[in-house]
Amino acid sequence: MLYLNFTFFSGMLSKGEVKILKKDLTLKEARDLILRNKVKVCANLLHRETFEVFKKRYKIEIEIPLKPIKVILKKGDELIVAQIVNFPRLSGNYQYEKSLLEKAEIDFLLIKII
Repeated sequence: MLYLNFTFFSGMLSKGEVKILKKDLTLKEARDLILRNKVKVCANLLHRETFEVFKKRYKIEIEIPLKPIKVILKKGDELIVAQIVNFPRLSGNYQYEKSLLEKAEIDFLLIKII
């Protein structure tokens, strides 16, 4: 299964030993993966503005689930992380303003459970 999120954290991994492969992706690689596969989005509605900017900038139609899915990555699963860089960390229910997000730099990486 291929997932998409703006972050990766240890709670997405099963208990015990897990081997992961982390690979930096170019925009083209990330976009191609998303467009070629059925992607499950694991972000929540607090990231709605971020997704709107993402969809507009990269011309990728993806939907945010009304209720975020809980993801435990299993062997063979992959997660594309569209990571906003050089921004302050969000806390509480704070959301970035759309004008700020439109200027954001986004790095892409792939996490694969092997």
